Amino acid sequence: MIHPSEAQKKREKHPAISSVMARIGAWFGRRPTTQWSVYEFNALEELGEISGEDLALLEYYYTSFQVVNGFDPRRRDLCTLLNNWNGELDRARVWKRNTVPTDQSTHSKLSMFDLHKRLELLGTETERTAELLRNNTALITTLQRNICISKDKETQELLNNQLQQKEKEHDSLYKTWQELCAKRRMVKSKIIELSGRF
Repeated sequence: MIHPSEAQKKREKHPAISSVMARIGAWFGRRPTTQWSVYEFNALEELGEISGEDLALLEYYYTSFQVVNGFDPRRRDLCTLLNNWNGELDRARVWKRNTVPTDQSTHSKLSMFDLHKRLELLGTETERTAELLRNNTALITTLQRNICISKDKETQELLNNQLQQKEKEHDSLYKTWQELCAKRRMVKSKIIELSGRF
């Protein structure tokens, strides 16, 4: 059971608002002018002087981490973060330094942050290719219908040539789409694998 004086500290607001408080508060969607509770302020004070390097690391972690499949190891509220500050710094260091090869042909390595960016780009490219594939399929259907209703042999031959070209484009687009989907699955697996190590 929480002692009344401690419960009061959780409700009572502290008048001080420092630049460090504003930065940390922003990670939880707070405005720069939002006052902290006395309880939160005391938890911050107990940490002593926070180095700029540590503050920048956690800021990067809390503002850049992207949730995958609902997994999010970051603290949910400000006070919990402050009470587990050193442990959260360790998590942030692991998250930042973890790198994995994502292209076996070049053995290039990407950080967790870069992996998420890579996944985003792959998603955009996959959707663009899927749209081209849908348009191509619609054109093939139209050409097939026109061939069936056309009575002119010369026109049919022209349409057949166009159909063959579009079918080749369809095969190429479908292959590209499959490759992009496979790359997305690979990057997602790497992200989930790394996230599980935290």
